[in-house]
Amino acid sequence: MNAFVFAFFLAPTFWYLWINQGSGNANFYYAITLVFTLAQSMLLIDAYYSTLKAEFLRANPQFANVELKMKQS
Repeated sequence: MNAFVFAFFLAPTFWYLWINQGSGNANFYYAITLVFTLAQSMLLIDAYYSTLKAEFLRANPQFANVELKMKQS
C-alpha cells in the first residue's frame, strides 16, 4: 500500500522535474514506474493468495481455526 502512495506523489513530481524544470531525467520517471509496477504485482499476488486461501477454507472448514506450529530444533 505504501508503494502506491509513493508512486502517487512522486510520479507527478518526477515528471515536473524532468519536463518543466529540466533538472531531472528519464531515469527518475522510469524508476517510479518500476515502483508502481512492483506495487501492482504485490497487490495481484496478495489477491490471488487470499482467493486461494478462501477457496481452501470453504472446501475444508475443519482447518478454519487451526494454527500452524513450527517444530523447533
